[in-house]
Amino acid sequence: MNTDTPHPASATPDSPGPKGVTPPHPPSSPGSLPTSKGTRIILAISAFILVNLVIFSVFFDETVDSDAPLAPAFTTKNFQGEQVSLEGFLGKPLVINFWASTCPPCRKEMPDFQKVYTDLDGQVEFLGLAHNDIKSQAREFIEETLAKEKNVRITYPLALDLDGRIGDAYRLIGLPNTFFLDKEGRIVNAVAGILDEEELRGHLRKSFLDVNI
Repeated sequence: MNTDTPHPASATPDSPGPKGVTPPHPPSSPGSLPTSKGTRIILAISAFILVNLVIFSVFFDETVDSDAPLAPAFTTKNFQGEQVSLEGFLGKPLVINFWASTCPPCRKEMPDFQKVYTDLDGQVEFLGLAHNDIKSQAREFIEETLAKEKNVRITYPLALDLDGRIGDAYRLIGLPNTFFLDKEGRIVNAVAGILDEEELRGHLRKSFLDVNI
């Protein structure tokens, strides 16, 4: 699975050194690090890696969490100027896909999303959010490139996140980024990077156990 460059994570403080009495060490050669300091550096690096692995697993791991956090609420508009809110999708599982017309992987995966959406026949709602995009360019991609050139008509709802506000709330790791929400609006799965048809089906099976796909 391809991912874009993740946002940098914050470093963690050095971990405390081992407690108790430390046996004496042989004299260090000039310019070398004392063992105790070297141990602290190793512990600090290990702690930094561990913290970032935990952060990634909480927000972007490919697993289902029964105690998953509620997705950030939002209200925006679609291409026709009609209001779209997260609240309007509650009651059914929901897939939120952040994309942009300038993102090649986003453009590549969208026909696969449409095919799976059609096959689901209403079991799961989809919402595509044009993130940090220009409305006219996003509309041209949907109506000209996909519909006319590739004969792919996107029938699931599309809405706008032109200023990136919604994506910031969801802590995106590049584009595309896809979130799987349960009926109560909890994020049970999230994937950073492109998804082809079979990968998307696999994540749907994992995220929504009662969905027939």
